[in-house]
Amino acid sequence: MRLPQKSFLKVILLSFILSGFTSVLTVLPTRSESEQKSDDLSAPSHTRAKGSLGDSCGIENPEDVVAINPVATVNPHPTLWFYLPMNSGEIREMEIAILKGMDAVYDQEISGEKLANLPGFISIDLPPEDQNKLDKGIAYQLLIYCGDSESSQLRIPKIPTQLQTPSPELQTQLEQATSELEQAKIYNQNNMWYDALTILGRLRRQTPDNPEYKQEWEQILKKIKLAELADKPIGNHIQ
Repeated sequence: MRLPQKSFLKVILLSFILSGFTSVLTVLPTRSESEQKSDDLSAPSHTRAKGSLGDSCGIENPEDVVAINPVATVNPHPTLWFYLPMNSGEIREMEIAILKGMDAVYDQEISGEKLANLPGFISIDLPPEDQNKLDKGIAYQLLIYCGDSESSQLRIPKIPTQLQTPSPELQTQLEQATSELEQAKIYNQNNMWYDALTILGRLRRQTPDNPEYKQEWEQILKKIKLAELADKPIGNHIQ
């Protein structure tokens, strides 16, 4: 794989350490004490990039690059969500990897049509093999290479993540739901907003003008302190 050899001076690096803590630039959602005790989800909902920035990425502020933290998900192979504010033409290539310690257990390069429809949200699914399963010690990395210059370096370090086991009552509700939208509402009502966001993101990508999908999506982004991004387009889903 090429990760160790590539220069970090032209990279946006988003590093996800499942057992780690958040970066200093993370915005923590405001939560009442009762909410924190009820679902133990006081971890920040998203993390912003930091670092120096040249002209090659076409954006002024590195903090405009956002990773949504997959906290309290029931999915051992969660879909990863990012907001990228740059145009597709500014990105030469992206690379997604899963690391265990210093070893890469998965590595994929992303380019061409998969990087269309930016700026906007993107989602990434990783292969569901056991070695990629959400667990302590696993790190996710997304690298974004911009232009030819070696003048920019952006980083998003450690992102907290927590795998949840749905209660029998929640599992019954989900099984009895008659639509994906109803499932998303059930997840959200049970404080598992990340799984709700993943469902709603997929629905909005398929039907962006549906007012109910739009309303539920906006409510979740407001909950996680990203209301300013609620009207941004949802771009490609990468597998």
